Amino acid sequence: MTTMSAEIFVPPIVAAEAEKVGGTEWMEKAEKWSITNSGEYLLASDFLKQLKGAQKSIAELFAAPVKAAHEAHKAVCAFRDRFLIPMEGAETVIKSKMKSFAVMEEFKRKKEEERIQKEAEARAKAEQEKKVMESLAKGKTEEAATVLDKPVEVPRVQIAPTLPKPSGVTMKKVWYGECVDMMAMLKGIVEGRLPINLVSYKPSALNDLAKLKGVEGTADGIRMYQDSVVSSRAF
Repeated sequence: MTTMSAEIFVPPIVAAEAEKVGGTEWMEKAEKWSITNSGEYLLASDFLKQLKGAQKSIAELFAAPVKAAHEAHKAVCAFRDRFLIPMEGAETVIKSKMKSFAVMEEFKRKKEEERIQKEAEARAKAEQEKKVMESLAKGKTEEAATVLDKPVEVPRVQIAPTLPKPSGVTMKKVWYGECVDMMAMLKGIVEGRLPINLVSYKPSALNDLAKLKGVEGTADGIRMYQDSVVSSRAF
């Protein structure tokens, strides 16, 4: 297994020289200054030039340690990313597969609901027609007309989702907005139907608008729709 270590520190000689230049002492001196006449103004300008010189000295003293720390930071980040980036890629892959499965399961659930609903409606319609025919056979035309005019009411069929709900993993719907006609969107903004912040054309602003509207469709050049997103937390 490859290992890596990095030690970041301020060289003692740099720290010693920096202490000589000072830091908080300059603030204390500045706070004590009182400029009430031209002479004090000139003295203050001399102090300011000394201060700028001290700032330059500190910057030069720490230039090499800061550069070394920056290089070490980049090296550590690069080493970390050798592990983290493949993990993030794996997360994207597995979430995509989970989403595809969930979407397909939902599609099949709705199709089954539709099939059962149609069968239930067909049975109810056949039952109504049977009653009409029976009434007509008995010569009860008014009763047959009443039965025929009565709407066929069938309770809405609902099949409970079967997708598992594992702890720490959620499947949620997220609203998205997408500009499909720039001129129509700009017209909607000018005429006050759309918020002015859409002028920036940031995806986040379009998504916020879609979430606020909460209705799928296209209007004023913006397509609004929902998509499933898988989120998870570490164990």
